[in-house]
Amino acid sequence: MWSTRLLSYPAVAVSEWPWIPIGLGVAAIMLSRKGRRVGGWLGLIGVLAGLRPLWQLAPTVRRNEAAMREGLGADFDMPPSADKSNSASRSTRRPLDFRGHLRQRRATFAGVRVQNDVLFQQIDGRDLRADIYQPDDTHSSAPHPAVIAIHGGSWRGGDKGEFYIAHNRWLAQQGYVVVDIQYRLSPEFLWPAQLIDVKTAIRWLRAHADQYAVDPDRIVLLGRSAGAHLALVAAFTPNDPAYPPSNDLPQRDDVQGVIAIYAPTDLSLLQESAVISLSYWMGSTFAHKPDVYLNASPMYVVTLDAPPVLLAHGGADNIVTPENSARMYRRLRDLGIPAVLLYYPWSRHGFDFSLSGLGGQMLQHDTDRFLAWLTQRQIKKEIT
Repeated sequence: MWSTRLLSYPAVAVSEWPWIPIGLGVAAIMLSRKGRRVGGWLGLIGVLAGLRPLWQLAPTVRRNEAAMREGLGADFDMPPSADKSNSASRSTRRPLDFRGHLRQRRATFAGVRVQNDVLFQQIDGRDLRADIYQPDDTHSSAPHPAVIAIHGGSWRGGDKGEFYIAHNRWLAQQGYVVVDIQYRLSPEFLWPAQLIDVKTAIRWLRAHADQYAVDPDRIVLLGRSAGAHLALVAAFTPNDPAYPPSNDLPQRDDVQGVIAIYAPTDLSLLQESAVISLSYWMGSTFAHKPDVYLNASPMYVVTLDAPPVLLAHGGADNIVTPENSARMYRRLRDLGIPAVLLYYPWSRHGFDFSLSGLGGQMLQHDTDRFLAWLTQRQIKKEIT
């Protein structure tokens, strides 16, 4: 698994920053003039590989914009920020805006208050902590919508922060309180320990809503890979008595939306296609306990009461196949749940690790708009 991931890092960088293979390819072609014909052919391959995502950009932008409008309504036209007065939101007015991206990067280093390693759970001898990013608007007492971020790592690795600190700071700039959490990891802790930890984080945030200026009725889960799986299952099983609260926390663990990026949604499908076995996490193989796998799959626990969902996947994902998100999207649409599937044909697993990459910019643009739509949707519900 780890060798595959190590090889995937440069592959992700090349696909999201196509100017790298183009530049190296041109350099190789130039050097080939000195008799290195093999270098010339390799250089040409590099240039063509770099041009491929650029050829796909325009149709991808159109397709994803149509998906947003189809999933959220024909009149969908939300600003990319929950705070319309926030001038930083100008930097994501378009799916791709490299000059605006520079403003975006500068914005992530200012106007945000961060509290690291806030304890939210002690269980089984483990301290689970969160990093909390708050908008630096000390003159305002109005509660903010919140985003709980859940990291990936195949349920047995990873940690809060990592590649996505800039993403968290950006969302805080847009007017959200971001709570980036830890959860217990396998194989020491088997399913459903990870789900219980996510639900505990939701309940803990509601219990401390006043302390962190959070609106308890506007909480969204955002997960990547294994974290996206946990986000979906948590959102689809609100207030389930099978996962009771601990430490005198509130019973409510419902959320108002989910953002699931390259999510495993059908564990039977993942078992067939992934480079790893899930038995270390589920405690058994699919062949021996298929019910355990199905009950842990978002595809099979979603109900009519599920909140709106934003799915995103790369077409070149070789760890979690894009069919996972495609099946989940079809299931949500069949149930009449507002859902969007964003698709990036050139992108691999982890494609959004940088805000400056092609997929990272495009996804952040639509993430901002989805969150703003959810905020306005909840406000309309409260009015009616």
